[in-house]
Amino acid sequence: MANLVETVQTANETSTASLTITKPTGLTAGDLMSAVIFDSGGTSATPTGWTSVEVVPAIGTTRVAHHLAKIADGSDAGATNFSFASSG
Repeated sequence: MANLVETVQTANETSTASLTITKPTGLTAGDLMSAVIFDSGGTSATPTGWTSVEVVPAIGTTRVAHHLAKIADGSDAGATNFSFASSG
């Protein structure tokens, strides 16, 4: 049976079109990374290597939830943080 380890990192940017999330502690190549980014009506770019899993508009607001996923590789394990961008 596989081990399940969860590490959560959060970040909040309210006035820029970019978001930087610090690499989760213990991230190694082969780990599944998942990011959910709430965007105030803009269009978030899917960073290279990430897959857009789902985009969900929030009912009654202009916010949109972008769910991204990626299997970590060696460069992710050696990274300090991850950056995401939006046009909104």
